[in-house]
Amino acid sequence: MREGLKYRLEKLRKSTQDSTVLQDLHSLRQLEAPKVIMRGEELCSFAWEDWNEIRKAFENHADLPLHQWWKNVEDVHFESGSVRIGWREDKIYLLASMEDQSVVTTAQRNGERLWELGDVVEIFIKSLDASEYYELQVAPNGCTLQLRYPDASAITTLRGLKMKGWDRFIVHESIFSIRSRVDDKKWHVLVEIPGELLFFDHASLLGCSCRISVSRYDYWEDARSPHLSSTSPHSEMDFHRQKDWAVVELVKPRPSIT
Repeated sequence: MREGLKYRLEKLRKSTQDSTVLQDLHSLRQLEAPKVIMRGEELCSFAWEDWNEIRKAFENHADLPLHQWWKNVEDVHFESGSVRIGWREDKIYLLASMEDQSVVTTAQRNGERLWELGDVVEIFIKSLDASEYYELQVAPNGCTLQLRYPDASAITTLRGLKMKGWDRFIVHESIFSIRSRVDDKKWHVLVEIPGELLFFDHASLLGCSCRISVSRYDYWEDARSPHLSSTSPHSEMDFHRQKDWAVVELVKPRPSIT
């Protein structure tokens, strides 16, 4: 493990110990059995800078579609998206691709409230046996917001305070690596997640499992409210409902059928 990242993670854990509160009934419900189990297969090597290689590396991976699960009928003009997940060596990789007629954001730097500034994807991730979890927001122009919550009750407390003090959960040190790309009528995000962020004592990611969910705010150039969607089958619109997040099992690819 790289000493620099290990030191930063320990510092983050210690810094929030005092703010951790007892889990309430809402957070205990997060421990229910998962509804979605997904294979996150090992990726072939690819060049981080080459989008053609990135697409090829993920082309045979199953995808998680983004939907408005909590609605009987999706919004008019709903724009689709999907997420693919894989791993290689000591990293987890996530590729999100979204259809978008009007890619918009006013974000200018990292650490802003990106969900209020235009199009954004939000990645939630945690190991199965940890209370802490991470949220990464990425705008189309590459601006990011990294957050670490000590447990599921933290967001409940924040909402009770009308999000006052939310910025104490910001992670200022760079943990995730990201690439973003805007094409004609769509945009893409590639995220690299260090394995030691979730699996502190594992020599290999093979056989590990984690919970992952991806949500989206799809804004418009006019004053229409953004369309929200998620890869998780939320019965109510709450992206932090961990019981709905997919359990991703990191495995070898299935043998090809000839």
